[in-house]
Amino acid sequence: MPTLHADPALITQIVRAVIEAMPGASAPTAPVAPAVQAIPVATAPVDSVVTLVWTVKSMRELGCEPFLGEPDAEIAGRWLRTIEDTLDHMQVTEGLRVNCAAHLLSDRARFWWDTVRSRRPAGSWSWAEFREQFEHQFYSSYH
Repeated sequence: MPTLHADPALITQIVRAVIEAMPGASAPTAPVAPAVQAIPVATAPVDSVVTLVWTVKSMRELGCEPFLGEPDAEIAGRWLRTIEDTLDHMQVTEGLRVNCAAHLLSDRARFWWDTVRSRRPAGSWSWAEFREQFEHQFYSSYH
């Protein structure tokens, strides 16, 4: 998503054009305030959140469903394969994969992930680490 900037000069031109186009109105005679430096509207954290939300929404549209943490190896294995296939198909970067999958965990599975994640000090999880933890909890135990 591109960073948006407010251009005071452009805004001034637009306001003048609108006022001049109004019936019976004339251009303002008061001096216009000097232009101020443009301030970015979007920031990096907002961009990354928007990317995450868009990606998860797209995954849902492609058939990815939330995983509730059912103690059934077949359901767990199918969910993980579907998530991985979709992430590959969408060419989701390594840094975003775990967050996308985590947003599709619900109920017991979400509680499990929050617990696993809390055991590690701040830092990101690789897809391989997430997969290993997931398989250990939901696939290997019941398979």
